Amino acid sequence: MMTTPKQKQSEEHVKFRPRRLAHANLLVGDTDRAAEFYNKVCGFEIVRRGPVQKSTTLSNGNTHHDLGLPQVGVRGRGLKPGLNHLGWELENEVELIAAYERGKKAGLNMYCSDHIVCRGVYLRDPDGNMHEFYADMTKDWRETLATVDISPEWTPGNPPPTNERNYDPDPQIRRVEDALFHPRCITHAAIVTDNFEPMLEFFTETAGLDKLFRGPDDSYLVLGGTKSGWDLGLFRASAGRPLGLQHIGFVVDDEDDLRESVSRMRTVGVEPVIELDHATKRSVFIKSNDGMLLEFYSPRQAPLSSLRELDSGIALHLA
Repeated sequence: MMTTPKQKQSEEHVKFRPRRLAHANLLVGDTDRAAEFYNKVCGFEIVRRGPVQKSTTLSNGNTHHDLGLPQVGVRGRGLKPGLNHLGWELENEVELIAAYERGKKAGLNMYCSDHIVCRGVYLRDPDGNMHEFYADMTKDWRETLATVDISPEWTPGNPPPTNERNYDPDPQIRRVEDALFHPRCITHAAIVTDNFEPMLEFFTETAGLDKLFRGPDDSYLVLGGTKSGWDLGLFRASAGRPLGLQHIGFVVDDEDDLRESVSRMRTVGVEPVIELDHATKRSVFIKSNDGMLLEFYSPRQAPLSSLRELDSGIALHLA
């Protein structure tokens, strides 16, 4: 659909303004096989298996799910593994519906769903990646998820929205002790695009993320939600750099824990895809059994501006 000047002006004021990136929903070849990998290797608890939707959700307590693993080809889903959507957590339902109404006035193509534990508004960025902007509807998500396997349609405003903050600002993080890695939660994603300016406009004007750091020659931009920290690295396409979701990142407790994870990996004959030691963080990358690049990292004290001297190909794995 062509954007009119009036719509263009309206889109600049949509701004969902999420707190943070709270989950990644990844299409996988086999949800049971993927769930075992993300549990036994990546260290996330399985909190729900959906036999009807053929999907598994995992979390360590950070939120109702850091990861969703729907199986390809089920219920009209895509035919190959990859990103299904990124989930952005808002402060409350009132703010979500206010942004939705602004989006309607701007003519955005959106659809809505009630997941019982949360209510979400879905829309695509200019590259076609799906994003869910949602508000939690219950604090007791573990008990609720155990009984839910459908996501009915939802009409925003019916029932009337609540301004209650249902996310946990200080969640109790669980640990899968026998896993190779022990992440606390998902924290960020990196996307490569050959459509940089429209994508940047989407993330700042429609999603409502803040610009935190701009790379040399506008080669990339780091963006974040209202909660402190960065949530997204947006990178320009270049030769040999695949388009789309480049990786998702998970923070661990400390460098000692990360070092022990790498040692355990090598004990079972697995080598990291990438290891990085930089002033901003120490990172280890592995690939899932569906080929998704995953980062486990321990942050350090250096600011994002210390990325300035790095080639964007290296910064891609640090932002």
